[in-house]
Amino acid sequence: MEKRDSADPERVTYTAAKRYSQRKKLSAERIADEKLLSSIRCKVEHAFHRIKVQFGYKKVRYRGLDKNTARLTMLASIANMFIGNCFENRTKVSFA
Repeated sequence: MEKRDSADPERVTYTAAKRYSQRKKLSAERIADEKLLSSIRCKVEHAFHRIKVQFGYKKVRYRGLDKNTARLTMLASIANMFIGNCFENRTKVSFA
């Protein structure tokens, strides 16, 4: 990641989660950081799964960059609505 032209160490910190086999060797503090990274990745990949599988956006059709961007933006917003709707409709448990 450091080899990228866009890498600006003053503004951006690039991090990638380690594989599970490599994570066993880390300290407890570093493992907590890795779990945070993986939880973020999980939330992002869930939306991409919806876009690809549920809406069938597996490959880009070359209809122009504006049309591709508009289609992807529309599918991302619909996927977010579906995820939000599933979150609202799940069973709420009260311990009161």
